[in-house]
Amino acid sequence: MTQPGMPLAARMRPNHLDEIVGQDHILGPNAAFRVALNAGELSSVLLWGPPGCGKTSMARLLAEHAGLHYRQLSAVTSGTKDLRAVIQEAHNLMSTSQGGGLFQSRETRGILLFVDEIHRWNKAQQDALLPHVEEGLIKLVGATTENPSFQVIPALRSRCWLLQLQPLDETSLSTVIRNAMSDSERGLAHHNVALSDEITTAIAQAAAGDARRALSFLERLVVSSPEGSQATMESLSILLGRKDLLHDRDGDAHYDVVSAFIKSMRGSDPDAALYWMMRMLEGEI
Repeated sequence: MTQPGMPLAARMRPNHLDEIVGQDHILGPNAAFRVALNAGELSSVLLWGPPGCGKTSMARLLAEHAGLHYRQLSAVTSGTKDLRAVIQEAHNLMSTSQGGGLFQSRETRGILLFVDEIHRWNKAQQDALLPHVEEGLIKLVGATTENPSFQVIPALRSRCWLLQLQPLDETSLSTVIRNAMSDSERGLAHHNVALSDEITTAIAQAAAGDARRALSFLERLVVSSPEGSQATMESLSILLGRKDLLHDRDGDAHYDVVSAFIKSMRGSDPDAALYWMMRMLEGEI
């Protein structure tokens, strides 16, 4: 349900797994995870991928697909106390279902717990999840932007299906943008602003694989354009400002750039070496 003031990226969240774009290796009809899901086998999973690739949307829709109650915790703001409350609710639902015979209502079904930024929880907090995941009391969907091999404890990793989501390519982002422009209920069609293919491509490129960024750029451009007008590249350039290289100083992105720089040096490619060196320096500013 959309509410007044809700950002476009929130309004345009997909309503079905088939509406998620750019992750066909996970949700395509022949993908192993989708085959298992369609067979009614939903295991606990870890979703590893960059921002804006669909981790939160996928978690919510997995719960809906499986007919489970959806509960969400943020590892940044929630702790063991919040986890205990969810676990207690799961115990209560299980007690109700055991006394309900074969015909269970939705109210007696289990819980899918989505833990956003799960790598922010320490070892003790992650350990607290283990017995409940192992026993199947809850289905865990953990989301992380960091490599789970370093940030999620081995015991928890071994109990989850690791799914690596990819940043969205320009084609997928262009689809997201066009869907938002043509949607009159959740999107921007009522603004009656025309968008050229050139601008659509420019927004997709500037978003750097992040659908949330693409929709944020798009919303700013459209709402700042007069109704019935044609959006211009000049207006988009002003809105985009300085390009964000999405570089971090101590995470995976930093080491990816360093690795690319070293490989360029070893490969005797001066142009590539200069690019990655300047990319690293620019990202540190």
